[in-house]
Amino acid sequence: MQKIILTSFVLLIIFSNNTKAKWIDYLKKANGSIYYYDNERIKKKANFIKVWSRIRFKGSVMGAFSYQSLIRIDCTKFTETTLRNTFFTDKNWKIPAMATNMIETSKIKINKSSHTNILLDKLCK
Repeated sequence: MQKIILTSFVLLIIFSNNTKAKWIDYLKKANGSIYYYDNERIKKKANFIKVWSRIRFKGSVMGAFSYQSLIRIDCTKFTETTLRNTFFTDKNWKIPAMATNMIETSKIKINKSSHTNILLDKLCK
């Protein structure tokens, strides 16, 4: 019963997250992976920005073909924190490979050559 409830909850999160989304691609890597962010659900508060991001992998990455996360970017300290994330077994963010990870990660410094640095440049104006 718990598995059914958890699966229903994950599907509810996934589908409710997609209802108002306007996904903008902002990076196409040489390996074929494409990076997106949701332009409709960006939340700004003080020096922080919360943004949904997605990756469509060119090929399988440990069984996953796509990934979605909610990240918090600190525009003054140049750090990022992943607030939740999900790997998917399909390229269209429909079939979760596992339950959404709701555990907040530790803050990490944003690398100048990372995809998150591109988001920082676009969103922290």
